[in-house]
Amino acid sequence: DSTWILYKDDDGEDQDNQLTYHHTEPQKLKDLDWKDLPNFIHNMDYDHLNSHERKSARVENQTLLSIRRKTIAANAIARLPYKGSSVYICSQNSFQQKVGDYMARTGAYKLIHQLNGVNQNASKKCLIDIVERVEIKLHNLLRSKSIAKRQYLAMTIDRSSLRLNYLYFVPETHKGQIPVRPIMVCNDGPTMAIARYITPLLWSIFDRATNCIRFSNGAIDVVHAIERYAQNGHLKPSALFVTLNMDNLTTIFSHEQTIAALKSLLSDQLKDQMIQGITVDTMIELVYIVLQNQFCVSNNKLYQQFKGGASGLPLTMLLAYINMFYGQHRDLVASFVEKNELFGRYQDQALLTWHGSEDEFHTLFNTGIDTEHLMTMSVGSTIHFHDLEIGHNSKGVLESKVYYDRDIDTLPNVSDES
Repeated sequence: DSTWILYKDDDGEDQDNQLTYHHTEPQKLKDLDWKDLPNFIHNMDYDHLNSHERKSARVENQTLLSIRRKTIAANAIARLPYKGSSVYICSQNSFQQKVGDYMARTGAYKLIHQLNGVNQNASKKCLIDIVERVEIKLHNLLRSKSIAKRQYLAMTIDRSSLRLNYLYFVPETHKGQIPVRPIMVCNDGPTMAIARYITPLLWSIFDRATNCIRFSNGAIDVVHAIERYAQNGHLKPSALFVTLNMDNLTTIFSHEQTIAALKSLLSDQLKDQMIQGITVDTMIELVYIVLQNQFCVSNNKLYQQFKGGASGLPLTMLLAYINMFYGQHRDLVASFVEKNELFGRYQDQALLTWHGSEDEFHTLFNTGIDTEHLMTMSVGSTIHFHDLEIGHNSKGVLESKVYYDRDIDTLPNVSDES
């Protein structure tokens, strides 16, 4: 049990699991609605700014107010995209249609209540019920000595900043037809403390089982890892590179399938069936309590997410990786572990080397459950991994350079309305 190398609380693992900057919410902007923007700007404090900064801030604020007036007049909305820094503008009806299509297609969200009339306080009652369930579960685990007092305190709910999760959607402007992607803000949610405690423990087990490297600093770590791999004589000029992007898997993976894969992982890797004093069964209970209480508010409606995980929850990315690499494609993982391939991860994208033919890789990968609609894959002698292009040149020499995706990095303001 003591041999596990665990991530520290401040080493960025929690940030590594957040899919985008959309989950970062400045305190002053909490609960701020678009219609409240004029009052918010009017009451802003400029005293700490110098004259140049004050002038720039006022110009930018006037631009925001102008955008707001025009979008309201045109019954349109403005959204930052999932990736990139452009602004996406379209009609409210068009955007809501995309949201409705996504919910219908994935079946990941169940409508519990419309928050009006007799159900206007349903979200408050829902939050109270979740808190009660979580606190009873943790108390029972402590009383049965399934968790220690320090673990109980680490996972207990902080009532001073408690909020129910809320859900909104952003456009994926780098994709054809510009679909939408769900963003769940759950920084102050009732199960966040549990997720933050157990996620580093589970990542340590997954990483050791699969020889997975965490690229905590993105492209820099990728380059260094591949260079070390090559210097140790493992990387051949004929090697292929593979990137796997989790895409929709994070939000619609099967809970039952993923729990089964997690049980298998823990049973295989924990010789004494315990980590940090927590047994396999208790760990599964903790994961269940998180997955079963994914309630959120969106567009004045209360939903429950019963597929996948909340995008802002640290546990979600881990479970997606376990589902993919220790559930659906376990034979592939066993193969590249045996062949000493390089395998690493950064947020929602995985990278690995493959010393074999592309057909051989596809044969191994396509064995079992079809995941084509859940993720995207790229295989070749040169690949793009986030903002990095890496591969072998015509002389077999390893090269890397910065990669700019035109659809993400230089996309102008767009609209799907003519």
